[in-house]
Amino acid sequence: MSSIDRNSAIPEHVLPLPEKPNLEFERKRAKQLLHTIDDGDARSLERVRRYRPKVASHEVKLSDVQLTIAREYGFASWPKLVEFFDTLDRHEKAGPRSQSYRRDYYEMQVREVMRAHTAKRAYVTRGLAAFVPRFYARTDAEIFAASVNEDDAKLVVARMQRFLSWNALTHYADNRPRDREVSREVLENAAPMSFMRSIAPDADVATLSRALLAGIHVKPEDVALLLERGADPEWIPPSGVPILEHALMNYWNPAAVDLIARRVTPRKGFWISAGLGDVAGMLEFLDSNGRPSAAARQNRPDFLLVGFNMPCRPDADGLEILWEAFAIAGFNQRLAAIDALLDRGFPIDYAEWGSTLLQWAEGNRITVLANHLLKRGAPPRSG
Repeated sequence: MSSIDRNSAIPEHVLPLPEKPNLEFERKRAKQLLHTIDDGDARSLERVRRYRPKVASHEVKLSDVQLTIAREYGFASWPKLVEFFDTLDRHEKAGPRSQSYRRDYYEMQVREVMRAHTAKRAYVTRGLAAFVPRFYARTDAEIFAASVNEDDAKLVVARMQRFLSWNALTHYADNRPRDREVSREVLENAAPMSFMRSIAPDADVATLSRALLAGIHVKPEDVALLLERGADPEWIPPSGVPILEHALMNYWNPAAVDLIARRVTPRKGFWISAGLGDVAGMLEFLDSNGRPSAAARQNRPDFLLVGFNMPCRPDADGLEILWEAFAIAGFNQRLAAIDALLDRGFPIDYAEWGSTLLQWAEGNRITVLANHLLKRGAPPRSG
């Protein structure tokens, strides 16, 4: 993971992203810019010297022109541009979230992003840091110290719906299908467990496997039936999120998750071990002081890809990395994993997403987890 150069101020004026951003295109642009400098083009050299002031034309390297392209978009570095584009690619492959709102709803959300930034509401920085190049991977303090314009807010709103741009989102909203057609789209693209009964007796493996991408409170018997009929738990959906990881975030039922886990080899990951209740594996990602290692930051969960209204914060601090494992352990009622993290100092009342794990458990009627957290000293909800 690359780090931000904190001496690099957030720029006010940057080039807008293309309507369809593409990392390979940016790599080719960098090589072309290097070639023009090698050919003696003075304007190209001046572009690079904005960020490498003392570099001579014969000294310019590919890394210099890559930095130039990244900074012209507003990124602090080329590695940050690559991280951003990799996430963008995953979301594009997954497709937009199913929705049927009119343009005015999204315009209202744009105004809300700008108001929240002015009021310094902490939640708004997550979307700005994840989706706007000049704010990418920046801290709350840095983002609040800078101004947010309408284009920034529009990009956040579009990306929250997994559209590449504001124009793409509003084009869909302006030409959205009628209610009946929207319902059909939701039926075909949203949590498939809701239409279990509509799966044809002769459904193919892809259809059955896709039905494993279910919503919350999945029943083990439904998962078992799909597997019995031939669903492949190792099938990888367009989002790139393996079915097991989708289940860890979305099933909220450990018995249903275990049916998948027994049939696949999980990727190695801090939060994955926590969600499976593999305490020994989970602790391998922590140092002697209970802090997450660099490996704990790999293969982080992408909540927006599975339906959460919560983008991942790039360059998250150690506490948020711990929270992701703590939350997933809670979603799957892995009490031993919960205890292991608490015993190593994780604050039981941590509320990165606006509520504690206890509040989430109570709100979703996960009684076993709620009672356990109360016994461990979680402060009960007042009133």
